[in-house]
Amino acid sequence: MAQALDGLLAMLQRIAPRARTLAATAEREARLSDEIARALAQGGFYRLMVPRSLGGLELPFPDVLRVIEAASAIDGALGWSVMIGAGGGPFAAFMEREVAEALFGPADALVAGSGVPAGTAERVSGGYRVSGRWRYASAASRATVFTANCMVPGDGEPQVRAMAFAPDQVALLGGWDSAGLRGTDSQDFAVEGIFVPEVHSFSIMADPPREPGPLYRLPFGALTGLSLAAVALGIAGHAVEAFAGLAEAKCPPGSSERLSRDPGAAIAWVSARADCAMARAGLYAMADELW
Repeated sequence: MAQALDGLLAMLQRIAPRARTLAATAEREARLSDEIARALAQGGFYRLMVPRSLGGLELPFPDVLRVIEAASAIDGALGWSVMIGAGGGPFAAFMEREVAEALFGPADALVAGSGVPAGTAERVSGGYRVSGRWRYASAASRATVFTANCMVPGDGEPQVRAMAFAPDQVALLGGWDSAGLRGTDSQDFAVEGIFVPEVHSFSIMADPPREPGPLYRLPFGALTGLSLAAVALGIAGHAVEAFAGLAEAKCPPGSSERLSRDPGAAIAWVSARADCAMARAGLYAMADELW
């Protein structure tokens, strides 16, 4: 597994110069460039948590976080896209083998969707009749499958169950208007009255995983929460180092001295680096204990 991690990190360093060059274009066009998206897919970054039995990498979870952090330190939208692309991989472990192979087996498989139960799935013969609208599905325009949580009415309390949709069943609605992470291709999406077969539904909360690996027994809240923290950590580390470069060239108003010579700026920079180091140590200690 260490070899796989080293290869992924080396690949990110090869991608980094072009990703940074194209970051402004990604922000303007509200999605990663075709070049970078293709490099991520071909490099296996969307398969970090797909089961090995389906051709995925099934990395140890702390290694997944290291890849996400490294990608986020290059560019925030890049790291977020890696996190989202990888984050759908565990769903394959909760679906029947034939369905999982069809949805997650292709090398370019990419899941977009939402964990918010903003849809309704009515039980019908053989599956569900589903309608709903969900917000902020990252990588929406390149997704090969969408997943979304729905409320399933029935006797007693409604149950939450995820449904898998083909891209041609989904209406993309835009909706992402932000000051940052615009390159994540995050869009609202909707379905109206479509039929979803039972085998295209799953619950990571109620269904037992069909794969034996420990990755598929992690609490999903911890998996998503620590993955989000890895994105934030990568962005923060990049910001701290970017400030160091800026300080070598920039002078504060009314001064001819560079910021790098200002004691206050130096103290703030050292403090920020220490904060990042402590956050990193805490994140990976928690991930190692969880693993």
